[in-house]
Amino acid sequence: MSAATRAGGAPGTPRASGGGPGGAPGTAGSPGPHAGGRDRYPLVLGLIGVLEALTFLAASMLHLGTHIPLLGITGEKFPGAVIPEALIGIVMLAGSAVVLAAPRRAWGIALGTHVFGAAGTGVGISVVLGGAQAHPASDSIYHVTILAVLLAMVAVLARKRSRAALRPVPGGTATPPG
Repeated sequence: MSAATRAGGAPGTPRASGGGPGGAPGTAGSPGPHAGGRDRYPLVLGLIGVLEALTFLAASMLHLGTHIPLLGITGEKFPGAVIPEALIGIVMLAGSAVVLAAPRRAWGIALGTHVFGAAGTGVGISVVLGGAQAHPASDSIYHVTILAVLLAMVAVLARKRSRAALRPVPGGTATPPG
């Protein structure tokens, strides 16, 4: 017999006194606001956005034929992709900066920048796959991978937890009630 059943609840049902083992609040899954869980969530979302933006900026540089010593690669010249990938990178970087600087006002911006990045990447995929110019396999792999990441982030941002973490709290409190 489980502890929840002995305490009068159905197996697998948390007790009213707390979320986790022994009734301790905030231990059922993610940390509560007192453990800093809500404060870390926007930070993680913002940093993921920064990493996504940096990949677009690196791809833009590579399309100039630039050598990036840190990555140990030299890009292929494809000037038509330089500006679009730089623009996506800059927009994503700006959106991520808002998430990191003012997370309570950033949900729409975070979602919008990821949708923008996904749409731009979709255009990039159509150019890579349907264009007359041959592209290296790494270009196709990058576009498909970053599109998957961006779409996954759109799904994450659409979740209730993301909306709550990146929207103003009713009543003007600094953190949402636990």
